[in-house]
Amino acid sequence: MKLVHGKPRHSQSQRSVERSNQDFRDMLVAWMSDNSTKTWSERLRFKQSKKNRVLHSAIKTSPYEAMFGTAQRIGLGDSPLTEDMYSSTETEEELEQLLNAGMDNGQDNEEINQQDRKDED
Repeated sequence: MKLVHGKPRHSQSQRSVERSNQDFRDMLVAWMSDNSTKTWSERLRFKQSKKNRVLHSAIKTSPYEAMFGTAQRIGLGDSPLTEDMYSSTETEEELEQLLNAGMDNGQDNEEINQQDRKDED
């Protein structure tokens, strides 16, 4: 066994990470100031998502896409609902009902598919 001593990170890499952390902190502080709140955790996941969707110059893709191999899916446009389904909704409750109905239909379809496979056997 060979024992190797050295820095855990290259100093330039460490500066890059620290700069990124500072940028992220600045985004949260600006949001807190704009919205007169001290609860930074309310916005954390949204800011993180936004930062992970931005094209990174060194890797020529977004961090999310580099990690998962696909673009990040967000919003109703990426949901299983069609625009016709959600365009007339006016409340969050109506949207929630639509989403739940869509999931129920998906489960019903899966149950039907399972029954069809059983019938084929």
